[in-house]
Amino acid sequence: MNITFATPWLMVLAVLPLGLLVWYLFGRKSEPIVEWESEDIHNVMIATASERWRHLGVVSLVIGMLGAVVLVAGFQTGASTVSSEAKEERASLCFIVFDNSGSGNYANEPGGESRFERSLRELKAAIEGQSSCQQFGLIAFSGDSEALVAPTPGNPAGAQATLAQLDALTTNSGGTDIAAGLQQALTQCKLGEFGPCNFLLVSDLADRSEGGSSRLLEQLSAVKLLGSLLYVYDVGAARGYDGQVAWPTPQTDVFDDPTVAEASKQVSSPAEAFAEAKVQTFSVPAQEVQVPASTPLWPRLLGGILLLLLIVPFTRTIRE
Repeated sequence: MNITFATPWLMVLAVLPLGLLVWYLFGRKSEPIVEWESEDIHNVMIATASERWRHLGVVSLVIGMLGAVVLVAGFQTGASTVSSEAKEERASLCFIVFDNSGSGNYANEPGGESRFERSLRELKAAIEGQSSCQQFGLIAFSGDSEALVAPTPGNPAGAQATLAQLDALTTNSGGTDIAAGLQQALTQCKLGEFGPCNFLLVSDLADRSEGGSSRLLEQLSAVKLLGSLLYVYDVGAARGYDGQVAWPTPQTDVFDDPTVAEASKQVSSPAEAFAEAKVQTFSVPAQEVQVPASTPLWPRLLGGILLLLLIVPFTRTIRE
């Protein structure tokens, strides 16, 4: 760890003890020299034991004052990088796969709120009112998919971050590709090595993408292989309200396929899915953390007090 001075220019205070030392030496030289009448020794001053202790005390005071100046300048630990230890964590991680395609603008009944508005309202209420899901992932999909909230081990995403993204979400005029959204969620779950994540699909299931049925079946097989469960909240209707357009699609029947039936479950609300969320155990790898430079205050205060206290005995020593 690098040690520097927070205020290097304060080292100029070292002039004070050094100046006092010069004053002391000058004062000692100006004192009358003890003369000895002897054939061999003339004009020689012999230091007594008390004089030697006095010199030693002066040197000690100077060293103490220089140390006090160093404290006043302020020791500062330089910025450094430390590594945290790898650890195991347990948390329930819920990936929301949200359909924001253009068909969400339809209402299921005359004058009713759109499917998109209903989905957002019920989903946000479920997030705010639940305690089962501790961490979140959020995938928005229409003709393609985008990870709006992508948690990583050691960097979880909470409810507030997810709600903020939902508030900013709008519908997309593109088509609907459920398989693309689910594939993105599975990718994010596997990247974080979270284990069997909880998945919630919120969609009107109006998927007419090319090869959508077989591709969705493939993703459901991946969910089953992961040991997870896809909760499906269908906000569509057997007959979409525009007077004549019916909405059942081949993808609707995929969820009933016997080969992957145990990989999905229809729910009546997002809250029902969150209530059944399971806890996962996953590894949080060692991470590097930047430690900023810091300057503790107490050494600077101690240095200032010590400097003032040492000046008093030094000046007394000079005057004696």
